[in-house]
Amino acid sequence: MIPSHSADSQGTTGGAAASECLRILCLGLSAPRVSGSADALRREFRSGVDWVALAALANAHLVGPALWLAFDRSGLLSELPDDFRDYLGAIHRANAVRLETMRGQALRAFAALNAAGIAPLMLKGGARLVETGSEAGHMMADLDLLVEEACFDDALEVLRRLGYEAVPEVVGERHHAVTLRHAREIAAIDLHRDIGPQRDFIPLSEAIASAVPMVVDGASLRLLSPTHRVMHVFFHSQIHDRGQSGGAVPLRAMEHFAWLVARHGSAIDWPHISRICDRLGLDGAWQAWLYLSERCLGAGALPMQPTRGARLHYRRCLLQLDHPWIEAALRGALGMTEPLSYAHITYKYRCHGRLGLLRARFAECRRLIGKYRHRIPWRLAAAMRDAQGRRS
Repeated sequence: MIPSHSADSQGTTGGAAASECLRILCLGLSAPRVSGSADALRREFRSGVDWVALAALANAHLVGPALWLAFDRSGLLSELPDDFRDYLGAIHRANAVRLETMRGQALRAFAALNAAGIAPLMLKGGARLVETGSEAGHMMADLDLLVEEACFDDALEVLRRLGYEAVPEVVGERHHAVTLRHAREIAAIDLHRDIGPQRDFIPLSEAIASAVPMVVDGASLRLLSPTHRVMHVFFHSQIHDRGQSGGAVPLRAMEHFAWLVARHGSAIDWPHISRICDRLGLDGAWQAWLYLSERCLGAGALPMQPTRGARLHYRRCLLQLDHPWIEAALRGALGMTEPLSYAHITYKYRCHGRLGLLRARFAECRRLIGKYRHRIPWRLAAAMRDAQGRRS
């Protein structure tokens, strides 16, 4: 688990070091699974906890409902201050109502699609929602459904007849999914015809072939295999959202990862994931993800000794947490290099392997230099001013 840090670190939340709050938050989230976490928390409670800072960090990472459930399942709710317990409870209850409403919405969509002979494949947090219901504890914004290309137009028409309307894309080109909204439904539905930027990491044909069928309240659907669900969480957090490059602590994604490992660990093909990561040049990011998840939440998914790079990434994440000006300085650089990110390049150029990625990045660099050569000095200066302003 995360080691204790000095309280005089620069990055603070309500007076407590951010990494210290993160350590206590991680103890709480892992308490139902990791032996000794509950006892360690009781010692922390006796020595004093900055509850305001803890609540702020839980909110920032969208894990408040999961934290309440973890305290409840560990028998720790009665040992919390009344106001903190009531606050977490209110967030959990509101989230549970939202999840139950989203589950009903999903079941209505499933039923309509089933009537047209389509069994959708549920992606991301929606799979956890249909497995565990409103007690899943995670926070969700939308529902992601995948159907085969041959069924895509029919599925789109089914949802339109239910009252859903397509939302025009406002950023970039997005060919793998259509976002749909309904005036009387709580969440948007992203209807996928493809996995998206993860298409090389999780080929669509393999995802469909290994999908797990499921019946929920009479509705037929499918879930990604446990192996592909673990891969999807990792890729979306660390590669697509650039958590690896940015040195972020993606606690919400790690909590979901730890839940998957605890529930489906024996069905996860770890050697297969390692082979895919090695082939695509993502092995360093994968090892860093495993180590970060193990140190923070005791995910129990570290099949080998951590690499030096994984250890350094973990230390970098804690350093940035306590010194947010470092992250602010990097944010401008990451924004400028977004067109060259792995997810963007592989999605745009449909390239394969390390050599294909290198060629595509070179082609994109030439395109960007040709298009923005007169604006590069201005953008560099603006990024430096932004970083300096955040530091001050």
